[in-house]
Amino acid sequence: MISLYTELTSLVKSVNESVTDYVIRAETAATALKNAGETVTDSLLRATALKGLPQSYKPFVVVVTQSERQQTFSAFKASLRSFEDTEKTRTAGNNDSILKAEDNFQQLKPPVRGKGNLTCFNCTQQGHIARFCP
Repeated sequence: MISLYTELTSLVKSVNESVTDYVIRAETAATALKNAGETVTDSLLRATALKGLPQSYKPFVVVVTQSERQQTFSAFKASLRSFEDTEKTRTAGNNDSILKAEDNFQQLKPPVRGKGNLTCFNCTQQGHIARFCP
C-alpha cells in the first residue's frame, strides 16, 4: 500500500512528456490504490498532479490553487490540456516572429549585384550607401 501511495505522490512530469501521458500515469496510480481498497479523492489527485508539474506550468498552478471553486478531476484535466495547447501555440508564435524578424533583416542587406558607383556618405567609400555601411 505504501509503495502505491509513494508512486502517486512522487509523480513528476518530464520535459518531453505530454500532459495526457502525465495524467494517465496519475490516474493509473490512483486506480491501483482504489483497487487495493483505498479512497482517492479528486482533490488528492489534483494536488498530486499539480505538485509534479514543471516550473513552466506555474501560471496554471497559481490559478488552480487560488480558485475558490472545486473542480472535478475531469475538468482539471481539460484545463491542464488547454493550458498546454495555449503554451505550445504561444511558443510556436514566438518562433514565427523570430523567423520573420530574421527575414526582415535579410531584406535590409545591400544587393550583391548592381552596386554601381554608389558612394557612402558615412565612410566615403564606393560600392554601398550609408544605410548599409559596415
